[in-house]
Amino acid sequence: VHDTKTVDSAVEEVTGEFGTIDILVNSAGISGKQKPVVEMTDADLDEVMNVDFRGTFLVSRAVSREMIKSGSGKIINISSVLGKVAARYMAGYCCSKAAVITFTKVLALELLRHNIQVNALCPGYFVTELNRDFLSSQAGKGMIEKMVPLGRPGRLEELKSTALYLATCPPYLTGSEILIEGGQTLQ
Repeated sequence: VHDTKTVDSAVEEVTGEFGTIDILVNSAGISGKQKPVVEMTDADLDEVMNVDFRGTFLVSRAVSREMIKSGSGKIINISSVLGKVAARYMAGYCCSKAAVITFTKVLALELLRHNIQVNALCPGYFVTELNRDFLSSQAGKGMIEKMVPLGRPGRLEELKSTALYLATCPPYLTGSEILIEGGQTLQ
């Protein structure tokens, strides 16, 4: 997602086959290397920013051009609760996800007149294939207990239903960030 030619080619292929793009969900993301800022290399920062922010930017730009032609669309950018709060040793990830939130607002403002809504979904901890083992370990359970007032990680169905809402929401909802994090930011 961080290569302009590849993104533009993919969008051209999709529109060639289906005619239009009605809904875009930007969900590509990596957490990057977890280390203190003073130990991060330029490559460490570039890696996470290129996928998490640049990828969202490039795909949104290419798809927005197509949505403008059709006069409507919905763009859902997957950010993170860590785009709203800081986490030690996660500077690249936190900053890339904060950039996605701000980009969502800018793009929403620019695309309002074209009947295109742009919103961000900011999940907290959800059980996925990548983190299932950790979240079921004692360390993972302790972290969830400490950080999530609801006392459990999210279920993918909860995330999916929120994304579905954003894909079908009224035009008046745009430029918003929806936190779905079990109360993590309430503390």
